[in-house]
Amino acid sequence: MITLNTSGDTLQLKMSGMLDFNISREMLRKYKIHTQQNKVSKMEVHLTQVTACSSSAIGALILLADKTAGELIVSLNQCNDEVHQLFDSGFLDRFLKIQHKPRSFYATASGATASLLAH
Repeated sequence: MITLNTSGDTLQLKMSGMLDFNISREMLRKYKIHTQQNKVSKMEVHLTQVTACSSSAIGALILLADKTAGELIVSLNQCNDEVHQLFDSGFLDRFLKIQHKPRSFYATASGATASLLAH
């Protein structure tokens, strides 16, 4: 599912569920329709509770980053472990600005907290 919001010249897309070819195509279509009528210089893509992310979705995100001259931020929130691993790998860092704490941060933080509480 994709919802679209705007804040000034920033386009915000919120997506959840499985990001497959059809969702990728819809994301690009919504961007095209919106930019025909509005100026967009920045874009935020919020992936909330995304269960899987196909290569077509990654390609669409990279294409949108190119269209916004690199002013695309991808934020992860409560996504599946595999989605976090994909974005944590570092491979996409040269194409996308990614905002999230790596899953390992949460595991380390909760482990440290449990260790402190045990003593």
